[in-house]
Amino acid sequence: MKNLFLIPLFVLYSFFSRSQSDVSSDPGMFYTAEFCFGAGVGNVQIDNSVLDANYERTYGLKFLSAYEFSSGLAVGATAIYDYYSDSGFLLLGPDVRYFTSAADFSPFVSANFGYAISIGNENRVGGFYYYPSAGVKIDIDREVDLLLSLGYKRQRFTENFDIILTENGQERIVNKSGDYDLGFLTISVGVLF
Repeated sequence: MKNLFLIPLFVLYSFFSRSQSDVSSDPGMFYTAEFCFGAGVGNVQIDNSVLDANYERTYGLKFLSAYEFSSGLAVGATAIYDYYSDSGFLLLGPDVRYFTSAADFSPFVSANFGYAISIGNENRVGGFYYYPSAGVKIDIDREVDLLLSLGYKRQRFTENFDIILTENGQERIVNKSGDYDLGFLTISVGVLF
């Protein structure tokens, strides 16, 4: 977590060290499609209990539509389909990213956050997520760039479940819920066009 504080310093250094020749001469809309894979890191907070999250894996597809300004700053909206724990989530929210140059090889940082909607499991209710990352954009040809990035995704959701309690020989069903807070270290590979 300590290294996450270095990302804003990297962005400020890159922004102030850019020469005019590095500035993008062609601002405008761009789109990305990425495949994401993540491994659980740290602990899962479930109400007042803490469980090991290292066994969790996540797979997803990330789509972004953004406008890049001539300064290298890009602002847009992202939609991510994410699958783990036997169900899916649709993550929707804004995305802000910064490309350090218009060169064929350009490092970048990005951050997106928003709300995750549960898909395929009616017992789950989505929650807030945030997803900072850093990576590189590699020019393949005039129309397509390769994107490689490493990020950290943190997501919350609530799961409702029924338990059977036995009191005085009588069984009764009690509805319970658990609030989950999971973290994933993610690797993304995709294209920008």
